[in-house]
Amino acid sequence: MNGRHNSGASSVRGIILLASSLFAASLATMRAEERLIGTRPPEWQVEHWLNSEPLRLAELKGKVVLVRWWTAPGCAFCTASAPALNEFYREYHSRGLEIIGFYHHKSEGPLRVKTVKRQAQEFGFKFPVAIDTDWSSRGPPRPATIA
Repeated sequence: MNGRHNSGASSVRGIILLASSLFAASLATMRAEERLIGTRPPEWQVEHWLNSEPLRLAELKGKVVLVRWWTAPGCAFCTASAPALNEFYREYHSRGLEIIGFYHHKSEGPLRVKTVKRQAQEFGFKFPVAIDTDWSSRGPPRPATIA
């Protein structure tokens, strides 16, 4: 032997360990998602609505509802998906599709309702938009200062 370690075997063990960890994490995620199937979501706790009076989940029973969480400005995915959301709303709203945009504030500065309204108008949103100031409709609260 020349005193060198078998780095190939170490690399393979490392890859196997990483793959097993990722597989276990994906199984845990799938199990969590499976537990959500068939459960009723909690009612939305949203104060500010654009393009609509406040909506309640019970009012949407029996409809197909597409909820799009979005942020702005500066969200490339929000900008890229806005035309498709508008097209879906134009084409399918009369046949029962409801689209609801939930704005989640991620900017460092204070949340300004008029800024969100302007961005929703720039995106061309005609469907209801909720401004979820404390992220209560998705995950743990992230309070935002409203200016």
